[in-house]
Formats: sequence, structure tokens, C-alpha cells
Amino acid sequence: MPAQHIQKPDGVTCLGNNMENSFASKPLLRMLRVADQACTAHAILRDKYRRLYVGLDCVTLLMSTWILMMVFVQPEIAVQLSPSFVNQTIWIGILSFLVFVLTFVQFVVDWRGCCQDHHQAVVALSAFVKEYRAKKNSVDMILLDKAALQYRLVSDTLIQIPENDFLRLKRKHLIKVEISRQLDTAPGTSIFLLSLRLWFRDNSPFRMETKKSCGEDDHET
Repeated sequence: MPAQHIQKPDGVTCLGNNMENSFASKPLLRMLRVADQACTAHAILRDKYRRLYVGLDCVTLLMSTWILMMVFVQPEIAVQLSPSFVNQTIWIGILSFLVFVLTFVQFVVDWRGCCQDHHQAVVALSAFVKEYRAKKNSVDMILLDKAALQYRLVSDTLIQIPENDFLRLKRKHLIKVEISRQLDTAPGTSIFLLSLRLWFRDNSPFRMETKKSCGEDDHET
């Protein structure tokens, strides 16, 4: 007996797929937005800790070099390398103590390790955003579940953003996104002037009053 083929109305399958894609794309877009924001925050913290540990290393290296020069050069030159109001031997002791303190501080705060941790976070989050941003136009529930699981695993294994820095870093990310959007239409605009215009736009008294009145209306409704 030949198999019977059941015909479905035209467009039913296509409509169902479109609804599923629309339903699944919103959580993925939110994950991409949050991951991109976290990537910017980790990049800012990475650069901050890099400046700190590089500066501390340079100061420690310079002071250590100063001590070596005073120890191995002739006494007449060593006197010239010391402040006039401090004895040469005492100055060497002060420098040695400062080098020890800076080395101890570097060991305790571990700015180099923090820089490396935030760099790993930037690499992991940027890879996640790059992978799933290319698939945001063809999302289904299977892809959404895979992305959610991967994002959860990535977030759990990365260094956390300090709570007291979160709002400041979020602000910097949103400013970067807004300036980047405006540069797309006017690439020759000064970044400083764009930042200044954004500041005046968002801090003008009229805008603040409008936000306040809108917030009160929303609260009443």
C-alpha cells in the first residue's frame, strides 16, 4: 500500500520557524550585548593593571640600578649620587628598604596576575561574541541553549568585575558604543568633541528634568 503524503498549508512551517527564530534571537542578542560590555570592562581593567605593574617594575628597577651604581662606583662619584643632606651609607639603606617594600607590595597586590586574568577574560568573551554574532540571524532553540551554556561556563571561569567599578565601566562602554555609532556617519569628527557633546547632551538641566518627569509618570502608572 503506497504511503500517504499529508500536505500542510503553505507558509505554516516557514511561519513557525520565523517565530522560533524571533523568540530565540532576543536572549542571544542580550547575551551578546552583556558579553560585549563585559569585554570592554575587562579590557579597561587589563590596561589599568598593566600600567600599574609596569610602573611599579620600572620604579623598582631604577632604584635597584641606583643602589648598584652607588655600591660599585668610586666613593667620590657615589657621594654625588646621594642627596647632600643624607649620608651615602644611609641613603643606600633607604633605597634598599624602599626596593624591599615595593617588591613586597608587588607580591601582595599581584597586578601582573590581575592583568593576565583580565586579558584571558577579554580573549574568551571576544571569541564568544565573534562566534555567535555571526549566527544571530539564524537562531533556533538548540543554538540558544548551546550559547547560554557556553556563556555560563565562560562567565563562571573568568575573573569577576569589581562591584564598585561596574557602573563606571558600563558608562565607558556605552560612551564608546555611542561615539563609534556617530563616527560611522561622520568619521572625521573629533572624538574629544563627540565626548563633550555627549556630556552636555546627557547632563543638560532640561534633559535631567525630562528624565525625572518621565520617571514619575512611569511610577504613577
